[in-house]
Amino acid sequence: MIATPQPAERSPDDVLREIRDWFRQAGGGPTTCQGYSLAGDVGPVRPAEQAEGTPSGVHTPTVLLVEDDQATREAMTSWLAVEGFMVLAAANGREAVRHLERPPEPIDVVVLDVGLPDVSGVDLCQRVRERYPAMPVVVCTGGAAPEEVAQLVRLGASRYFHKPVEPDELLSAVEAALP
Repeated sequence: MIATPQPAERSPDDVLREIRDWFRQAGGGPTTCQGYSLAGDVGPVRPAEQAEGTPSGVHTPTVLLVEDDQATREAMTSWLAVEGFMVLAAANGREAVRHLERPPEPIDVVVLDVGLPDVSGVDLCQRVRERYPAMPVVVCTGGAAPEEVAQLVRLGASRYFHKPVEPDELLSAVEAALP
């Protein structure tokens, strides 16, 4: 009998990196993986280093991700977590406000979808500004009106991009928004 080598054990983060790289090479974005669950909406998603214990005194940046499309939210959450961010995912404005009012971790940056089912992105951005005037806000949308974009810029959105968003585009926007 010939012994076959067993595949090396891979962590979930390794698998997510492979999926992200595969989508990037295939030219796909979040909408390419609709129907596949890469992460759940079960509270804060901690990066791998956090799960094993972050050294004391090291701050893990926290992103509040507000996105109503489940597949997009899951993909974006996975990309951010794999890169070392803690992610608080919200599917609508109500969940986002709950995180803003009582965050389990201090929020460093908000990634905000403009087209939410229960509140406009402009209104939510304004609420963020009222509560946290210096909080960086990165805006993404599948198709906002130019007037909405202008309002968001006036409210201090640090970056604006269209969906589908690529992992590198999201990561560079979030990293650039951090103080």
